[in-house]
Amino acid sequence: MSHPKSGLEKPFKVSMECFLCKHFIETLNREFAMQIRHHLLSTVALIITSVVGVGLGVQPAIAQLPLEADNTLGGEASVVTPAGANRIEIEGGATRGSNLFHSFRVFNINAGESVYFANPDGIETILSRVTGDTRSTLLGTLGVLGNADLFLLNPNGILFGENAQLDVNGSFVATTAEALQFEELGTFSARNPTQPSPLLTIDPSAFLFGQIPAGMIEVRSVAPAADGTPQGLRVPDGDRLLLLGGDVLIEGGQLTAPGGRIELGAIAGEGRVELEASGFTLSPGVARGTVEFRAGAIADVTSDGSGSIRIVANTINLSSSSLYAGI
Repeated sequence: MSHPKSGLEKPFKVSMECFLCKHFIETLNREFAMQIRHHLLSTVALIITSVVGVGLGVQPAIAQLPLEADNTLGGEASVVTPAGANRIEIEGGATRGSNLFHSFRVFNINAGESVYFANPDGIETILSRVTGDTRSTLLGTLGVLGNADLFLLNPNGILFGENAQLDVNGSFVATTAEALQFEELGTFSARNPTQPSPLLTIDPSAFLFGQIPAGMIEVRSVAPAADGTPQGLRVPDGDRLLLLGGDVLIEGGQLTAPGGRIELGAIAGEGRVELEASGFTLSPGVARGTVEFRAGAIADVTSDGSGSIRIVANTINLSSSSLYAGI
């Protein structure tokens, strides 16, 4: 992906592309009920934090599965390596020009854990997919050991918890599309995973959404900066933070891209979303979903007269939330 640092010549703007924009939302009542039964297996010990019912006023804990690579890349499989008590590093993968492809059956990060992608010399974009049937629940730190842009593709959904944070030196893209298109050279699919073609050496050109409804992207992150100020999910100054899902919910969380671009898109049906350095564009007829900010959610591109926030959806709900910029 081309970095947007040199392409932010316009003053800050907020663009909301929708058919219905609401500034007041009704309270959404959700009821959770979960019962956990403990099993002891001879070869695997799975520890699950007990869940307390909503009726007692305690939010349910989230049971985590491990971070696990799959075998769809053949001899170029991703290699998951513990690098300390609470740190995991990801190496290997399939190199195609300046692109590095990774594939996982499950991709979660537990609270207090850090997961970092290695960034070999010459790699400018790291593209990771989840081929299993569960959403990604990220409760810790996701990072890159270098300057590459990072893509995370999971059609089942992606949740960024309250302490989730990014440690990247480039742009970050999270999507619940089924696949990435590379012009006419091929695709990198999570639904029909194969080894990436040797031709996939160019930047991704489109997101492909299929007949199965795309999962939600939910952000609750209020992770602090070094000075203790909440920043949530943050990319470096001038870079791009793109979330493209079936629906997008910022639930009390924060998105931060100083002088850069925050782009949010909700895709409710089958279709193609073109990706360019300047933004993304929906093909004609693609149904749109809902982007919702609530419970004090924030999107912040505050900087010296640059930065943009773009929201593409059928419905945009804003409730007790804020969009910030320095003009």
